Amino acid sequence: MNRRWSVSIGIPAYNEEANIQLLLHSLLRQKQHHVMIREILVVSDGSTDETVAKAKSVKDTRIYVIDRKDRYGMNVTQNEIVSRAKGDALILVNADVLPADDDFLDRIVNPLMHDQSIGIVGGDPLPMPPKNSIEWSLSENHKWKQTFFRHVNGGETIYLCHGRVRAFSKKMYRNIVWPNYCPEDAYSFLRCYELGLRFVFVESARVYFRSPQTIEEHARQSLRFIQGRDALIRYFSKDSISNVYHIQPMIFFQFLFFYAFKKPIAFMSYFIIMIFVWIAYRREVDIHQWDISVTTKKVL
Repeated sequence: MNRRWSVSIGIPAYNEEANIQLLLHSLLRQKQHHVMIREILVVSDGSTDETVAKAKSVKDTRIYVIDRKDRYGMNVTQNEIVSRAKGDALILVNADVLPADDDFLDRIVNPLMHDQSIGIVGGDPLPMPPKNSIEWSLSENHKWKQTFFRHVNGGETIYLCHGRVRAFSKKMYRNIVWPNYCPEDAYSFLRCYELGLRFVFVESARVYFRSPQTIEEHARQSLRFIQGRDALIRYFSKDSISNVYHIQPMIFFQFLFFYAFKKPIAFMSYFIIMIFVWIAYRREVDIHQWDISVTTKKVL
């Protein structure tokens, strides 16, 4: 506690030319009272746009850009980041987010510095102001779900361990290898508990993101989430999976009724969107491929 922790930052990137420069500059401008950036690892997973060129244009000796010509997917990309990381902590951050505060790094690493039983720290994603009605409905629903999930098991829940941003202790990231064909965020949560470590959520470690602006992109994300849960059974027991996904019905319906009462238009619009998704997009989604949502790429 008398020294600053060194931090490795890993950024998986596939066609992220719209935001990668802003993200790198924002990370480099971070105030580092308790941490120091050791390295920023940008791994381009077969990008076909200007992701690599724009990442390399940000000049800093701590930035390493790996230009992988073939596309292998998120899990393989994160495994490469883990294999290269050397910091006391590893922060995995999506390329299409931006830190909301200038001490974001301190905030998300702080729990790891004070408690060795913590393996993963999840940050709080904040949706940007919407550009159309679809994005507005999805953003309002996201806000409600985040509020609700904070009341599930005191915030130590798989629903708050999302891929947009997480900090891993060294013990955690040195003992995880993501298998192909499974949701990487849920896998990391279950692997954390398998190692006897804990997940915590830090509301003050905030990043901005943009919700999808089309129903098709939202449908792809939603159906991949559902099918991805089924894929976890190859790596963890049914009981383990059921336990971490379980939500007490009473708590759920209390929050649902409160949401419907307080924001009826947002509630009904999201309900209509989901009905349409299940009717129009009920199909097998290829969880093997790292599909992208184009409208979420430009945060600002």
